[in-house]
Amino acid sequence: MLWLNAKDEDSLRQSFGNAARRILQEHPSAQRLSSVDLKGSLGEVVEAVKGWLSLPKNTRWLVVYDNYDNPKVAGNTDVATLEIRKYLPESHQGSVIITTRSSRVTIGHRIPVRKLENMQDCLEILSDTSRREGLMRDPDAVKLVNELDGLPLALATAGAYLEQVTTSLAEYLRLYQESWLKLQKRSPELSSYEDRTLYSTWDISFMFKNRTDFRPSSYNCGRTSTIRTSGSNFFAMAI
Repeated sequence: MLWLNAKDEDSLRQSFGNAARRILQEHPSAQRLSSVDLKGSLGEVVEAVKGWLSLPKNTRWLVVYDNYDNPKVAGNTDVATLEIRKYLPESHQGSVIITTRSSRVTIGHRIPVRKLENMQDCLEILSDTSRREGLMRDPDAVKLVNELDGLPLALATAGAYLEQVTTSLAEYLRLYQESWLKLQKRSPELSSYEDRTLYSTWDISFMFKNRTDFRPSSYNCGRTSTIRTSGSNFFAMAI
């Protein structure tokens, strides 16, 4: 799983550089990347990462393009606008999620999602997606919902994971908290609570997915999801 800051072009290109270093740490012999000077042209690094993601058998990955709030569209005269399409992988494999506060982003399938305030609604999402009975009265389920702060996408991701495993809710909560702590050290640029909550649930699921054929609905292979945020509301969209 790779997280890229799509706030502007410079930030996105720097994120590709960080992603390349992480890929090489985990896959030292990675094709296309091992021969690229990571301190050289960021344009070459971007193309190398995109090429690695497009390798025929490299299908188990998720790339998150976060904070795409200033898209290059007709009428937007800001010189800092970003055309994100040229930074997307060219193959139809793996999964892509884009987060944005802009209603003018039209890439992919838009899924509006708002932060939930009602505990019962949160527990219902967790119960429905995990297909586990008795969660409405389970104190560990309540603790997990509180940790996920009413974010529907995070709840659905956690539920999809729990459907596939025998892990208890208490154990999942421990894994989530461990992932959160690692994330603070590994990606301090993820400053908002919402970003870290979503990334932590995705991280747990993708660690499991890399060991199995786990494919919850949030991770449609070869599709792009766009998550839209607006103020305190949280939205999600997929390509």
